[in-house]
Amino acid sequence: QAQAEVDIQKAEVARLEDERERYVIRAPFDGYVTHEHTEVGQWLQPGDPVATIVHLDVVDVTVDVVEDFVGSLRVDTEVRVSVEAVPDRVFTGAISRIVPQADLRGRTFPVKIRLANEQSGDSMLLKAGMFASATLAVGETAPGFFVPKDAIVLGGPVPVLIWLVDPAGSTASMLPVSLGIAHEDMVQVIVPPGAVAAGAKVVTRGNERILFPGQPLQIVN
Repeated sequence: QAQAEVDIQKAEVARLEDERERYVIRAPFDGYVTHEHTEVGQWLQPGDPVATIVHLDVVDVTVDVVEDFVGSLRVDTEVRVSVEAVPDRVFTGAISRIVPQADLRGRTFPVKIRLANEQSGDSMLLKAGMFASATLAVGETAPGFFVPKDAIVLGGPVPVLIWLVDPAGSTASMLPVSLGIAHEDMVQVIVPPGAVAAGAKVVTRGNERILFPGQPLQIVN
């Protein structure tokens, strides 16, 4: 009888421990509590919210893309993101998900871009709810020549030109160009076929002081 009583009490202890475990709510990840939905001593029903927690080591930026362009997007494509609250930075992320259901009012598709966050003081640099804008590549890919923006010379006898450095590095030749798209500190130059080869050197400093083709150059490191 004593052993039976012990077994009964052990079963009761196990039941109470199981019940206590069910009453303990654990966060599924490390994060920040942004809102508390309960008070101490409050009774909750199954499914009631307890707290809102955000995980900020990695953040998702959601942008709405019109249906004309969403078909050309691909997961894992690199995306440049700017955040109004951090104006001196440009963040690089990648498309993590393209939601296949459009918003019926705007006919736009949510596209999620994942970014790595950074520690800033005692919190994270990017915070939930910040406004961001993204630059997405939605056009067809095509080859082109890009030069530093400082290589472009505006005005003068030719509206837009660059100075090409000869292989020996002693003189420069003038090449009229048209401008295409810009990317960061580079700009596309549209030139006749065969006019310039990939890897050619261009003048980026002092080019506004070159007066004529073939003028001797002095390269200063």
